[in-house]
Amino acid sequence: MAAREEKEKKSQSKPGTEQEQVVEKQGFGTDNFPVIGIGASAGGLEALSNLFAKIPTDTGAAFVVVQHLAPSKDSAMPELLGRHTRMPVHQVADNIEIRPNTIYLIPPGKNMSIANGTLQLLDQVEPLRHPIDFFFKSLSLDRGAGAIGIILSGTGTDGTAGARAIKAELGLVIAQDPTEAKFDGMPRSAMDAGLTDYVLAAIDIPEQVIKHIRRIPDIVATSPESPGDLAKLLPKIITLIRNETSNDFSYYKENTLLRRIRRRMSINQISDASQYVRFLQHNPKETEVLFKELLINVTSFFRDREAFEVLKTVLKDRLEQKPRQEEMRVWVVGCATGEEAYSIAIIIRECLDEMDRDYKVQVFGTDLDSDAIDIARKGVYFPNIVDDISPERLKRFFTEQDETYRVNNDIREMLVFAANNLIKDPPFLKIDLISARNLLIYLKGDLQKKIMPLFHYSLRENGILFLSPSETVGEFTDIFANLDRKWKIYQARVAMNTNSSGLPFPFQAVISAAPPGNQPGGNEIQQADITQITDGILVSSYAPPYVVIDRTGNVIYVRGDPGKYLKLPEGKATMNILEMARRGLRGHLSLVIREARSQKTESHREGVRLDSPGTPAVDITARPVLVRGQPTEYLMLIFRKSIFRETSPVEDKAEKTKKRKKPSEKDQHILELEEELIRSRKDQQVTTEELETSNEDLKSSNEELLSSNEELLSTNEELRSVNEELGTLNTENQERIEQLARARGDLHNLLNTMDVATLFLDTDLNIKSYTPAATGLFKLRETDVGRPLTDIATNLTYDRLLEDAREVLRTLVLRDTEVQSREGRWYLMRIIPYRTEENAVVGLLITYFHIDERRILEAALHYTQSIVDTVREPMLVLDSELRVISANRSFYQIFRNSERETVGCKIWELGNRQWDIPRLRELLEKILPGNTSFDNFPVEHDFPIIGHRRMLLNSRRMYEELGGEKILLAIEDVTGQPGVEKLFTAK
Repeated sequence: MAAREEKEKKSQSKPGTEQEQVVEKQGFGTDNFPVIGIGASAGGLEALSNLFAKIPTDTGAAFVVVQHLAPSKDSAMPELLGRHTRMPVHQVADNIEIRPNTIYLIPPGKNMSIANGTLQLLDQVEPLRHPIDFFFKSLSLDRGAGAIGIILSGTGTDGTAGARAIKAELGLVIAQDPTEAKFDGMPRSAMDAGLTDYVLAAIDIPEQVIKHIRRIPDIVATSPESPGDLAKLLPKIITLIRNETSNDFSYYKENTLLRRIRRRMSINQISDASQYVRFLQHNPKETEVLFKELLINVTSFFRDREAFEVLKTVLKDRLEQKPRQEEMRVWVVGCATGEEAYSIAIIIRECLDEMDRDYKVQVFGTDLDSDAIDIARKGVYFPNIVDDISPERLKRFFTEQDETYRVNNDIREMLVFAANNLIKDPPFLKIDLISARNLLIYLKGDLQKKIMPLFHYSLRENGILFLSPSETVGEFTDIFANLDRKWKIYQARVAMNTNSSGLPFPFQAVISAAPPGNQPGGNEIQQADITQITDGILVSSYAPPYVVIDRTGNVIYVRGDPGKYLKLPEGKATMNILEMARRGLRGHLSLVIREARSQKTESHREGVRLDSPGTPAVDITARPVLVRGQPTEYLMLIFRKSIFRETSPVEDKAEKTKKRKKPSEKDQHILELEEELIRSRKDQQVTTEELETSNEDLKSSNEELLSSNEELLSTNEELRSVNEELGTLNTENQERIEQLARARGDLHNLLNTMDVATLFLDTDLNIKSYTPAATGLFKLRETDVGRPLTDIATNLTYDRLLEDAREVLRTLVLRDTEVQSREGRWYLMRIIPYRTEENAVVGLLITYFHIDERRILEAALHYTQSIVDTVREPMLVLDSELRVISANRSFYQIFRNSERETVGCKIWELGNRQWDIPRLRELLEKILPGNTSFDNFPVEHDFPIIGHRRMLLNSRRMYEELGGEKILLAIEDVTGQPGVEKLFTAK
């Protein structure tokens, strides 16, 4: 035996030549061959036997069977399965390296995982706690597209969460046909979740598995370096998906799309890319399935628990600084089926409980997949969530019902779920936390560059961005600061200047034209090193002054001293460049700004004179500023001292005219006209400047209206989401109403059929409801509902009903009382507390049962007992087991036995066992089954106290309405009587 075990161990530790040849023949290496995980529970043995009976021994794959096994018993599965296959079957030992064409079985009481081709065992915290999910999840990470999950007969939902993980890594999922499975819970759960690629009878599964194994190399072969025909046709496939679903996948990483499309081609057994395109064109259902698989809905509660603990600390700090009147808003992008959104809501609720504060919290969960959104809205999850949620949170925030867990209402009411396209639909605004975990890794870099400014725009000041460990903000470190490097938690930088739309741009003010409090967005002085400082001194000494303006004309950055050309206006402070321009400069500024923006190039104005005496002429240059990831909306305005002459031709002519000694009348008139022309031009310039100012004001107002419109669009989107939520709630409520109506009808028919008078009272003893039979005892009408019981006339002679009712309410102990009506009928009145499902007492239930027949029978029985007690002969009443039910007075008097020593004892146990006579027992035992009797059975015995006696026994079958069949035994004392000697002699 030891030698055999050593041989098996060696065969597992090192692949044989035959195994290597099979693996290489299938197109795999010795370390990346497929692994088939098989999950089975109740009724799974028959399915496993049928499965392995049809699987060849040279598939090149390893088979790992995970079952629900009793932890305290050894498993006989290795021997049982060994009868149906020629492959070696092993029960797994810890850290065993798997090999192809081998079957591995999980041992009892263990969870099992696979990592780098090695099976590892862990003790189960609780018996049968989703070991299939546990293994499938590790299998998906270890083998990727080479992972195959098979779900066979079993109860519950184990295997569903693991199947989702396998599908996410391009693996295959097969479920046993529920109509064939002895227990259809596990396979049906995977089917209902939309995770099965095939649903087959156990005997048909091997054929599909073998076909899929052959196609795995094609699925994983896609690479950007060798795109092949499929990559060339990818735009057509994306177009078909967009036409069918209105969702554009052109921004997704090409390699991700190709691998998943190849997987669908493999499932449909199509090898040619152009053929698959035609297949999509003629099969909209396949397009929908492909769309679902491209969404990659993989999520769980508290994924990366440590990350959520760090996030909880960050959120708690934010809540402590948050104004109480301000709403806490969270946006979970790509929420899938809602687990992450609920997780964040839970930690926010925990923070509020720990802080003893109460904020209005709104968590928005959005996703492209409307089916996933429907699941999230219901808030009902399979039992396997216990693997991801601590027992304390599970008890506090979930309710277990019908083998599922439902999110409690206090958390559910915090969330709104909606189908949303991040690229096309308006974003949510004024958000405190955006969670976009495992979203960016599937998107191209260009789209990521668009999304990051969008997230920044959506966040409030110092808002939080929560990504997965494999994601970063990339080059956008200027708008996001890193709070936690390991778990990728970022904070929107508050030091960034922002334009009116809230979008950031990379300017940091060093010298400000106005106090920081008056500048839009504020300024922050940053000094990097001595080089920057000296460069700043050099620039301020020799470079011309300049300002940077945004698209609304507001000054957001100043370098040098532009005080000769700009000044703060009186009244309300403004940083608008046209409002700050000195007289004579405004019109030229407006023209040069407009020209630079419209032509997207530099614009110049030279020799511009100001109306201020002694101010030199100035050259103005407007240069567009390019900002990464944004359209050109910023202009740099440079002011240089003009090298041109500083006097106008009109002024030169006027000066020459003044030098003439005697100007003629004609010359004088020309001078007057020229002066008039100068004044008209100045007036025209002023008018033009005012018009330009008005236009700028209108532009600013228009921008504000556009911003408001965006807000309204966002609000409209939120309202639409809320409306969808209300629609879902309305559907749920309608279903509950129908259930209540059916239950009410059932209860109504039941009460009418029982013909039992019943009163339903509240805690104030007011009538809540009653059955039709109650109108015979109480004078009730429909209008009496809600009236006190004291106002209702009764047909009963009992006058302590109110006292009894109050006593039951006080003690919560039921009370039975026999009461009589005025017609002489008797009722058993029972008063019990009325309890809800939560065991709360909300009133009383009073029932009246007819007991006339019982009282008549009891009276007859009492009458019969009185007669029996007057008979001088001793009598016993026995049950079918010959146990004494009762005895008459003569029996107790003659034999000196007490009732305690007699009733309940079998007849042969009485006294000193004087009745322990085999023949007597035989006769008594025949009376009830055979409906027999006997007379004058002689018994002679020395009795205690009364001495020697001769007795004759007579017995008959008797029937009581209340007690059923009985035996009556009469005992006649014939001691000393003549004529009975023969009876005792015969004995």
